[in-house]
This record gives sequence, structure tokens and C-alpha cells, in this order.
Amino acid sequence: MASNHVLRTNIGKLDEVLGGGLLSGHYIVLGEPGSGYEILTRQILFHALQQGKSGIYIAIDSSPERIKKEMKYFNWDLKQFEEKGRFRFVDCSIYWVGLEQSSEKFFVKNIKNIADLRSAVIMARDEVGEDGLGITETFSTLVNHIGFEKALTLFNFLQGRLEQLSLIGLTMITSDSLPKEQVASFSAIADGIIVMRIEKAGNSPERRMRIEKYGPEHEFTGWLPYKITHEGVELTGSAKEKIRATLDRF
Repeated sequence: MASNHVLRTNIGKLDEVLGGGLLSGHYIVLGEPGSGYEILTRQILFHALQQGKSGIYIAIDSSPERIKKEMKYFNWDLKQFEEKGRFRFVDCSIYWVGLEQSSEKFFVKNIKNIADLRSAVIMARDEVGEDGLGITETFSTLVNHIGFEKALTLFNFLQGRLEQLSLIGLTMITSDSLPKEQVASFSAIADGIIVMRIEKAGNSPERRMRIEKYGPEHEFTGWLPYKITHEGVELTGSAKEKIRATLDRF
């Protein structure tokens, strides 16, 4: 963990579980398809922007246009933050459709070129400012396309950059898309891990999350039930399982 700066997620019980919010550092949001891990990550991003933070979003799977449309469903409109220069996409999605240009200022034509991707991230961060967070969606797609070793190099770069600038990073990984040993390698480097699952329960799914890693000293939480509403992810269970370590322990 780079510092004890705290970012409130504005997801009430999640902030309570985290002891007030997210500390600066690099977090993996590990989720199954349908668990809502993309929704949680975007929700944290939007609330951070509302708190005056800056943000960048490395769009690998989905185009920025699609991400904006999906976020508007929850009334998370990024336009105002883009106009103020506090938020930028790094568009890597054009690779999949063979485009040479993007409507976004920062883009990467070939995601296999790690140097170009690193440069785009640095330029985007320099433009929006250093007090904020970075989102990567989804890292597992990148791993499967460029290979584990290159992806690990990029992950370490993101980790180091975040620590240097005392920022928060949220990297999404689809839990069933990578071998367990690869997920374990990324998890060992990350400062924190949020795991989200979905299980069939009759006619309606049951969703649960837990914090599996949080700073150098932590306690696992139990599985916390949550639901997805028109306002995003909402924890529905008790927050008695919260991490008991106080912020000064970090």
C-alpha cells in the first residue's frame, strides 16, 4: 500500500467493511460472468469522479462508446468529467475491429505493443492529473492475447506507477478465464482482492462478495450478499464481518 489516503466508494456497507473506503494501491476485482464485477468497478470510478478525483479507463474488451452507454443505464454520465479534462479513456478496443484511429484522444492500435500501451497510459494520466484512479477492463482478455509473461510485465508497471503516485487502480479479471496459477501470480502482487460470485438459487441468482486481501495486514471477510439495482451494487447483508484493522496499521 502506497499511503493511507482513503477513497470512499459511496457503497455504504462496503465502505464500512473496508474501514472507511479504499486505500491507495492496486486492487484486483475478480468476478464470474454475471456477478456484476464490471458494474462495481464502474460504480467506484463514477463516485470517485464525483468526489473531485481524476480517472483513466483502459478499455480492452468493450469500446468506450459501449461503456458510456452501459454506465448511463445507472445514471453514471461521464461526459461532464471528460469536458472538465478530469477523465480519459485509453481505447484498446479498436484492435479487435482493425481500426487505425479512435474517437478517443488516447488509443492503442495494437495491444500486443506493450510499449505503446504504457505510453498511452502515462500520457492520459499526465493530462487528467494524479489525484485519482485507473481502471483496466478486462485484464484477462489481454493475458489470453499477449501471453502471461508480457501481461505480468504490464501488471508490474501499473503496480509501480500507482505506488509512485499514491493512486488507486482497479483491474478486472474474469475468474474462469485464466488458469488458477496465473490468477495467483497477479494476486500475489496486488495490494487487494475483491472476489464476486453468482450462484443459482431457484429462480433468482444469489450474488456474494468478499475481501480476500487488503494491505499488508488483513482479515478475510465472510461472503457478503449483494444485489444489483438501478443504482448499481448494493450490499444487503450485515457488515459485522468488516476488516478490523484500523487505517493507522497501514
